[in-house]
Amino acid sequence: MNLLRVLTVCSIGLTAGTAFMMLMKDKRGIPNISFVCGMLAIIAVEAGDLLTIVNPHYILLCKKVTLIGESLLPSFWLLFSLTYIRGAYKEIPFFWRIALALSVLPFLFVVSFPVGIFFYAPDIETEKILFLSNTGYYFYLVIVIYSVLTLINFESTLRASSGTTRWKIKHALIGIGGIMALLIYYYSQALLYRSIDMNLIPVRSAVIFICSLLIMVSLFRQTFQGEEIAVSRGIFYRSLVLVVVGIYLFGLGIVGTGMRYFGENTGKYLLIAIIFISGIILISILFSEELRRKVTVFISKNFYRNKYDYRSQWLQFTQRISSAKSFDALLISVLEGISHVIGTETQSLWLYNRTTESFHIVQPLDTAYGSYTVSNSNNLIAYCKEKGWIFNVKDRDRNTEIFDSNKDFFETTKASLIVPLLTGGNVIGFIILGRSFSNDEYNYEDYDILKTLARQASSAILSAKLSEELAEAREMEAMGRVSSFIIHDLKNLVYTLSMTSENAMDNMDNPEFQKDMTRTISNTVERMNRLIRKLSDMPKKVELNREKTDILELVLETAEPYINGKARITVESSEPVTGYIDRDEMRKVLVNLIINAMEASNDGEITIRTGGNSSMAYISVSDRGCGMSEEYVEKHLFRPFRSTKKKGLGIGLYQCKTVVEAHGGDIRVKSHEGEGTEFMIYLPVEETGETE
Repeated sequence: MNLLRVLTVCSIGLTAGTAFMMLMKDKRGIPNISFVCGMLAIIAVEAGDLLTIVNPHYILLCKKVTLIGESLLPSFWLLFSLTYIRGAYKEIPFFWRIALALSVLPFLFVVSFPVGIFFYAPDIETEKILFLSNTGYYFYLVIVIYSVLTLINFESTLRASSGTTRWKIKHALIGIGGIMALLIYYYSQALLYRSIDMNLIPVRSAVIFICSLLIMVSLFRQTFQGEEIAVSRGIFYRSLVLVVVGIYLFGLGIVGTGMRYFGENTGKYLLIAIIFISGIILISILFSEELRRKVTVFISKNFYRNKYDYRSQWLQFTQRISSAKSFDALLISVLEGISHVIGTETQSLWLYNRTTESFHIVQPLDTAYGSYTVSNSNNLIAYCKEKGWIFNVKDRDRNTEIFDSNKDFFETTKASLIVPLLTGGNVIGFIILGRSFSNDEYNYEDYDILKTLARQASSAILSAKLSEELAEAREMEAMGRVSSFIIHDLKNLVYTLSMTSENAMDNMDNPEFQKDMTRTISNTVERMNRLIRKLSDMPKKVELNREKTDILELVLETAEPYINGKARITVESSEPVTGYIDRDEMRKVLVNLIINAMEASNDGEITIRTGGNSSMAYISVSDRGCGMSEEYVEKHLFRPFRSTKKKGLGIGLYQCKTVVEAHGGDIRVKSHEGEGTEFMIYLPVEETGETE
């Protein structure tokens, strides 16, 4: 009894702590809320069963708590499995929507009927067994079905992840998957014997405790030729995994045989605990990226002449970058592809910005060194341009001058290799790679594969950039034609004013003429103002007058004229943050986004948020309006003469992007049709992070 209490209390405490950690990460996210509620449901099940055993005289009241917790498991865990680490989770398929809607039925059934219809317990004080009625049988059958569906979703999420994303989420998914597997086993046993063996509760508590530890670990991270054998590396690696699993199963067989000496019941329950706990440990080992890299290196060193299967790696990389649907997706594919081949803990991609004449980080943006820029005159860039080689940061003796002048930059970015992206003898960008998962030193084979992939990436990036510039040039040409039409209209309006002025010389004393003249001048001036406003909004090269600015103060000042209007505008700030920006230019950007949000939401609810960290500040403008399609966002947004408005020129967002990029920042958008739009602006907070 004491062991039961200790295990269950520890399980409840750690589960509650894990839920609290997730809640503190983001209080508003649907995945976070569903996770917290799912963990609270598990706590209710654990607490209710503990109270049932401790106070069997109050079994109906205590089991009511357990049943409520069990009835909530399908809804919250299925919702979490459909939304966790899934960018388009708002577009849930029809089947899963129906399953999600039906998952509330167990809860409604539990709160509507007495506990006694689910089970009966003739001698709960001595046997600790609950016998299921037909109602209880079907109730737990639904729980098992939903646990299986949830486990399928988690397996799909883990299988679809890769690189650093898998490294961050694998322990959470393994832990939650372990809980789902435990529920399937526990309740399938109940269905098989039409009874719930409450002697299994300590085993359940122990497994939940281990799984909660894994989830907590994950929350803390949220950060060929000439083969000597004919077997491919992939088959060899999979065969090794099968051998490890076989050894594991063989070990379980030996342990199971030995458990007979502990007595029938004790050995049975101890074996169940060992199976679940060792299974979770085995899966954690098999999904360890660092271990996988070490095994791969060991296989390559001992069974192959070359470290890499160049043909296979090149084909995979080419397929990855060719499937990218946008420029941003291409950059992500390049970075993930190279990281997957080499296996590094940290990596980042930097591209040249002609406006600032320096290199800016483009992937990933949310890093602690996002405000850094590298000048085009930096000796590191000169080295890459002149030599065309990969720069090894650990080669300090041969490159002392470069290392000394960029020491802070290398340490901040945790750089081990600098891989230049070269086209026509010019450096268009570079990739920073950190320490390898296998902890091996980079050698000539790493350099060979990196240079090959870098050439492929450079060609793809340059082609994409040239395509965008060509499209922009054509659009600017179209802008010139539109400007000609507007100037022609202005000339006609000026001619109208000229004629009115000439007629005034002879008819000024005529009252009727005076009325007509006043009306004509007023209408003409208004038309001219509309045309001039359109012309004044045409994008031009931005010249910035930067100064240290309180971001929240600027937002409040800009939004003030609109707050008391028809729209409901709310301004929120997570913490005070300043930015090194041009106030007037950024005010134009904010006004444009606010007006767009008002028009998109028909003067509905608009939320503006500010915040940031030591390197980057952000401004978010979101509405709950009509939203935009994914195709429009990828192909037309931020380009001139592309607008969803019937009377718009499509200049405003193009101008916003021009201004933000001139600051060395970035502007991004999340939008779904019928649900609203959110624009995120990222700005540097320091006057300069440039390395000379």
